[in-house]
Amino acid sequence: MLGTHTLEQVIHLFKKERISVMPVGNIPPNPLEMLSSQRFAKALEALKKKFKHIVIDSPPSVSVSDAMVLSQLVNQVIYLVKADVIPYQLAQDGIKRLQKVGGPIVGAVLNQLSPPRKSARYDQYYTYYGYGKA
Repeated sequence: MLGTHTLEQVIHLFKKERISVMPVGNIPPNPLEMLSSQRFAKALEALKKKFKHIVIDSPPSVSVSDAMVLSQLVNQVIYLVKADVIPYQLAQDGIKRLQKVGGPIVGAVLNQLSPPRKSARYDQYYTYYGYGKA
């Protein structure tokens, strides 16, 4: 995206998985400036014409402003929170920052959540409905 390659050169198609990936590549000296540029907006528009769904992974919204800028260029935002690592208040602050700039938040995902310890009651439910059988 620094102007050294075309979109076709940086998009990698995985036919079996039916997915295309564009890795980050070299990080520019000022990522926010690149994300705010007309060139990036045009590249994103070109991608929208080529793909039905585009997923952009951005840095945390409480750390840097990248997510705020990106939220202005996308149709939907899904807020991702790492369980047992990100305090509730910090996650809430990140959501508020996105809402303040009009980010179209449609949901949230809590990832890396450890499953609860099995209780006797859960074990009975699990076995009764046949989930534990091979």
